[in-house]
Amino acid sequence: MTAVDTFEVYAPTRVMFGRGSVTRLPEAVSGLGKKALLFTYGDDSMRASGTLDKVTDLLVQAGVSVTVDEGVEPNPDSEYVDRMSQSARKEDYSFVIGLGGGSAIDVAKAVAIVSVNKTSVLEYLPGGKNPFMEGVKNALPIVAIPTTAGTGSEVTHIAVISDRRHHYKPGMVHSSLYPTVSIVDPELMLTVPPGVTASTGADVLFHAMEAYISRGANPWTDMIAREAIRLTVENLEKAYRNGSDIKARTNMAWACTLAGIPLDQANVVAIHALGQGISGHTNAAHGSTMAALGPAYLRYTYKANPARYAQVAEWLGEPRDGSSDMELAEKSSETLRKFLARVDLDITASSLGVTEEMIPAIAKEAFLLLQPLMDCCLVELSEKDAQEIVRMSM
Repeated sequence: MTAVDTFEVYAPTRVMFGRGSVTRLPEAVSGLGKKALLFTYGDDSMRASGTLDKVTDLLVQAGVSVTVDEGVEPNPDSEYVDRMSQSARKEDYSFVIGLGGGSAIDVAKAVAIVSVNKTSVLEYLPGGKNPFMEGVKNALPIVAIPTTAGTGSEVTHIAVISDRRHHYKPGMVHSSLYPTVSIVDPELMLTVPPGVTASTGADVLFHAMEAYISRGANPWTDMIAREAIRLTVENLEKAYRNGSDIKARTNMAWACTLAGIPLDQANVVAIHALGQGISGHTNAAHGSTMAALGPAYLRYTYKANPARYAQVAEWLGEPRDGSSDMELAEKSSETLRKFLARVDLDITASSLGVTEEMIPAIAKEAFLLLQPLMDCCLVELSEKDAQEIVRMSM
């Protein structure tokens, strides 16, 4: 079942995990400096839940002067990052903090590196002057405090920023974008509404599942992906139905952090690449795009490696019942759809706003902006194949 037998393991982020772990923030930031810039959402959710006040109070206790920016929106764009990077340069912050879901953490990462290098984030995105980020100075220290179980950004060296001019939603990758420390406190996730719980939880599942059916899979990532899938299958619906179920929230928080590792080190596949395009064109929630595309992708590609797809189907709850790998792999698409339906994510791309006219651009951009993900698919795909997968998801 192993895709490769020669690989590296690199996971530099210090992770403080568990209920109440946010109270360890003073310990976490010790030695990082005395002036921080904190990014969070502009919808008042962090204030309403009391999380923002708790975090800023803890920073003050640690002797850190903190400036709060509440301008983060879903699918944050390059103009906002550049504006905040200019401000960060002027104020000479010691470190940055992302408080919230993946968007807040990704903004913190992007500002941490763009501000140091005195440029525009567009330079580091596909089509820019330096998309491989060669020779750039390391980012400021980054502290990640996720409040959703979704992106796994707390353990990756990836930041996803949108280029609204072209409806692109690509990513930037650099080793210094690994957070210095991440605090994963499930108690901060108790107020996440059901819809967001489902969408972010789907993202967890797809990080692990796609990494397992990626050319980059290895024994390390396989082991972690398996556990992340198990935890998600057993706990996502519980967290969705009862947001105050702290055990389910804790298990999903851990699944999210785990799934970030294979995402980071084995890479994901066309589901993510095409989903990023859908988000860029429609501003749909990232996890929802995965849910719309996932069953179609499995149905289109399962013959590439029946053993792995069969294993995915089993992990999602499909009984073996004497079926061959090929028979079980063929069921993987429908098994995934049924699992997503348990959290009301049996959805289509058209329900997210995708139109027939958008499909050629979405497929083209998957190769243009996220070629490494397309290269990780177990079957070689063309733009025509990518278009067909999107059409099958409509």
